[in-house]
Amino acid sequence: MSERKLTNIPSVLEQYLITRPKVFNQDCDPDIWVKKVEAFFAKCPLGDGERVEIFMSLLDDENAVIIGAWHPSTVSECIRLFKEVNFKSVEPSEMVSMLHRRKQR
Repeated sequence: MSERKLTNIPSVLEQYLITRPKVFNQDCDPDIWVKKVEAFFAKCPLGDGERVEIFMSLLDDENAVIIGAWHPSTVSECIRLFKEVNFKSVEPSEMVSMLHRRKQR
């Protein structure tokens, strides 16, 4: 994939009004954000690697570290992990523990 194609991504993301959430609050509902991301990637002609890279670039630092530690290979995996981290009552430290248990298997 050429760098030229990736430089158009920010303008496409702006079209879908996908912001980079620093902290999810009243201004940035995680459920709405996920729907915007899914709509964007449904029409995105990139491969899985580029999609994951773009998805990860949208995340705040804490989410990026936790989700990146699982090494997701598809956007669907990224979104599933994002939902687990942000919608379930799972503390980030619990997610890290789950990761370590997974690696030990």
